Amino acid sequence: MSGGCGRDVGSVGSWYDSGDSSPKNKVKFLCSHGGKILPRPTDGQLKYVGGETRVISVPRDITSSGQTKMEIKVVQDVN
Repeated sequence: MSGGCGRDVGSVGSWYDSGDSSPKNKVKFLCSHGGKILPRPTDGQLKYVGGETRVISVPRDITSSGQTKMEIKVVQDVN
């Protein structure tokens, strides 16, 4: 996914109609932007600090052009 992710796009049906909107037919992406990936002081494992994290839910059968449209909408909604 591109940088800048926005709200749950499961409601994006106005521009993408997948036919079956049940949760089993969706894929969820966890998108973070505006923060930094840093090591934890205690164990050195990486963590994401600051910024925003959003979940984007899209139909499993989304086409690449549909995904591009979704990403553009999400970036516009964030900005």
